[in-house]
Amino acid sequence: MATSSKVTVGTKATIASAGTPVTPTQAPYDNTHTIIIYNPDSTNTVYAEFVASGDTLTADTAMWIAPSGSLTLAIGAKSVRPPIGTLYFDASAGTPTVRITYVNGLSS
Repeated sequence: MATSSKVTVGTKATIASAGTPVTPTQAPYDNTHTIIIYNPDSTNTVYAEFVASGDTLTADTAMWIAPSGSLTLAIGAKSVRPPIGTLYFDASAGTPTVRITYVNGLSS
């Protein structure tokens, strides 16, 4: 993945069906150090998890973002973060569209 020249970049993850995890429209950049995740759904919980290849997102081990809630996740720039897999989202029910903001540093 490339670096971003923008300090913040917004993206989304649209969950078409609960039980079918999806990735964000834009993956985190190499210089993304913080991810802000907002669940605008007023009813359903959103699950988020970095999943290694071959693994699956599960509600038991995922981060839970309550209805109308948010989560700020400090991951560090790629040069200092451990290998963490791919960011996936799912929901308890419904079809929420998760709003995601990447906060980026000046270098990777």
